[in-house]
Amino acid sequence: MIADALGRITYANRAMAVLVGMSVERIRGRHFSSLVVSDAPIGDLEQIAARVAAGQTWSRPVLGRRRDGSRFHLDLLVSPVRDEHGAVTHSIALLRDLTAEREIADELAGELRQQAAVGAALAGLDPSQPIAVLAGEVASAVLVLDGVDFSRVIALGAREQGEVLADRSRGPALPRQLRVPAARTRHLRTRAAEGAWVEAWVARRDYGHYGRELRGAGLRAAGYAPLRHAGRAVGVLAVGTLDPRGIHILERHLTAMSHFGALASGLLGPGLAAQQRDADLRAEIERLIDRRAFAPVFQPIVRMATGEPIAFEALTRFEDGSPPERRFADAEAIGLGIELETATLRAAAESAEALPPDTLLSVNVSPAFVIGHGSVTELVARASRPIVLEITEREPIEDYGAFREAVAGLDVACDWAVDDAGAGYASLRHIIELRPRYVKLDGGLVNGINADPIRQALVAGMLHFATSIGVEIIAEGVETEAERLTLQQLGVALGQGFLLGRPASAGG
Repeated sequence: MIADALGRITYANRAMAVLVGMSVERIRGRHFSSLVVSDAPIGDLEQIAARVAAGQTWSRPVLGRRRDGSRFHLDLLVSPVRDEHGAVTHSIALLRDLTAEREIADELAGELRQQAAVGAALAGLDPSQPIAVLAGEVASAVLVLDGVDFSRVIALGAREQGEVLADRSRGPALPRQLRVPAARTRHLRTRAAEGAWVEAWVARRDYGHYGRELRGAGLRAAGYAPLRHAGRAVGVLAVGTLDPRGIHILERHLTAMSHFGALASGLLGPGLAAQQRDADLRAEIERLIDRRAFAPVFQPIVRMATGEPIAFEALTRFEDGSPPERRFADAEAIGLGIELETATLRAAAESAEALPPDTLLSVNVSPAFVIGHGSVTELVARASRPIVLEITEREPIEDYGAFREAVAGLDVACDWAVDDAGAGYASLRHIIELRPRYVKLDGGLVNGINADPIRQALVAGMLHFATSIGVEIIAEGVETEAERLTLQQLGVALGQGFLLGRPASAGG
């Protein structure tokens, strides 16, 4: 626009008219000051007039005033116009609307403040807390983002369905679904491999009740950031909005979500990976039990003088060749120890039908199986011959009183053996507390006993102790003829080992 020396507007273009919300005709003749907010922090308009009258250009951001009284930011440049004598007769003002830029800058500043708040909250979390607690705190932290109405931490795991570990909401809680449908879980796994993303929420048919409930609660769009461990997506941090603008609300948080996902991965990644490993292991052990992917083998316990078997110890071999100790330890670690033990003992009792008659069946049982978690009565009843229950010294008994009470409550007859005697102090405690019929010398004592006087003295002492309390000694791990002869000379009558018979199937 152009104003005369008194500040009255003599010309305004159409863009100026649109900017201030007046027609060009209504603008013409007005004083320039009517279009600029006089209380703006830049100073009085008289100062602008004085600068222009002195022939100087003036430029600064100011606040403009529209016809309706609303204010807006603009960039103002005022330059003087001189006549041929050098006198200032007019001024030309160029105005540029800064409102959109200021809104973007304010929005960006607010976004940065929110990001800083979330980042500080995540950085202040204690990674030693249980993963469920950490997941809840992570989900709570991201609710500070504008437009985010709810947040979730979802573990993808190895199973068909993912699991919601934590669920937070600004207002009324969304329907709590702990399991994510298989189709949705597959989608999350696929997208999580590519990085953070935003999508409109669609209640697909294969999402079932999960999708319908979320759609019914008003969910319009959701954003996701992968939670990684060792380069692999093990979960997602999800946020959702109920705003009708949906996906556009969350798109501006996409970079922040990616950043938060990286921070949260450091907190949740190891725990989610451990959960995934446990889920993998649980599924594997469950399949193993369901398919009965194992078979019992039997190793004879013989009279070393004649080679006559008096019993057979049941051992388990797994179809995939994995070590039995590892399989049982894995099952115990994920809470399936009793289930695997029960399945293998049942298989042993059934297969023992084919063993030579008039021999005992010796099976390894855990203290937990005896103290009520398993069924010793069922096992003994299922077997067609007398059973010896072996308790290894490597299995601690926390409560001998409860163990003896459980044994006394059995309505079937069976003998007991303490396995791995001599491997440590626990075997002596087992012998004293349980009063077994048999004690099995650990193979570490038997190995090379023919050339080791110390081993010979220790076995002789244990044999004297056992004989005095009415217990029979069985030497394990007999692998050479020299070991067998030495044991016989010491007075050990019963033995077990590769020299005396290798593990084989009952009909082998």
